[in-house]
This record gives sequence, C-alpha cells and structure tokens, in this order.
Amino acid sequence: SWPFWEPFWDDPEADPETADYLTVVKEPICLDFVDARLEQDTYGKPEDFLADMRLIFSNAKSYNPPEHDYHKMADKVSAFFEEIWAT
Repeated sequence: SWPFWEPFWDDPEADPETADYLTVVKEPICLDFVDARLEQDTYGKPEDFLADMRLIFSNAKSYNPPEHDYHKMADKVSAFFEEIWAT
C-alpha cells in the first residue's frame, strides 16, 4: 500500500510523470491524511473513514490505466479492505 501513503502531488517537479495528477484527480487524499484524521479523531462516523478509504482507491484507478501496477494494486488492496470492512 506504499504508493497510497504520501501526498506525492505536493511537488509536481519531483516526478514529471505525475505532474498532471491534480488535473485528473479533484479530491486528492492519501493514507497519511487518513492516519492524521484518525489520530485527531476528526471522523464523525465510520462511514466518513470508509468514504476516504474508497476515495484513495478510486483516485488511483481514475488516474492510472487498468494495466498500470498502481491500478492493479488499488483493485487488490480495495478488495481486501472491503472484505475486512464487511466483517
């Protein structure tokens, strides 16, 4: 899940391949943000946490084509997360 951890879009010059990320993804979020929100107890209800997690995976799949490793990883991690969430 490391590609979903940090806000790489903060420095578009660091990776020119993802410089257009914010033109494609309108609500960027990463696990680091989710972790901070959990630490600060800012989620009002579990569904807010669920929405953020789903947004991480949705963003990864929206930005990366289906054959890209990050898209595939988002599919796998999302499926695993949804399975755990349902229990």
